[in-house]
Amino acid sequence: MVISEYWMGLSPVAPVSAGFVLKKTPTSFAGKATFLAGYDSTQKKDSVDMEIPNSVAQQFFKILANAQLSSGPYKPKIEHTDDYPHNEIELHIGKETILFWTQSQGPGFVPWGLKLAGKEYVINSDLPDKAIQLLDPYMHRDVQKKLNESVMSHGKP
Repeated sequence: MVISEYWMGLSPVAPVSAGFVLKKTPTSFAGKATFLAGYDSTQKKDSVDMEIPNSVAQQFFKILANAQLSSGPYKPKIEHTDDYPHNEIELHIGKETILFWTQSQGPGFVPWGLKLAGKEYVINSDLPDKAIQLLDPYMHRDVQKKLNESVMSHGKP
């Protein structure tokens, strides 16, 4: 499982990204969380080990499985400038890859796109974002916050 969160916009800490690469173990999904903030001479990066208990991961997958799909091409909801998110959830099941993604602005980043078996779908709900929120206690977001603060304290050229 790979979760990627990227944001670019009008901010001294931009771009901001977080990547979570996790593999199934007997009792959990474990791996690395990697965080980045800023660019050029102000860029800061850090990574930490992370682990999500199987019981929480199963709830995460259940939320994703309940997302209603509509056939058709994904079109992000963009309502203003200087705010460009790009979030992905990539699941590897056997030889199949399921990709949830969004470049939409606003609460829940609705709509989301889904690629499965060579077809593209649209999810007109915030369920993928809610699934990620379920994992928040395990995602070490404090590391991202410290990087952002470090970049802000050094300013941007």
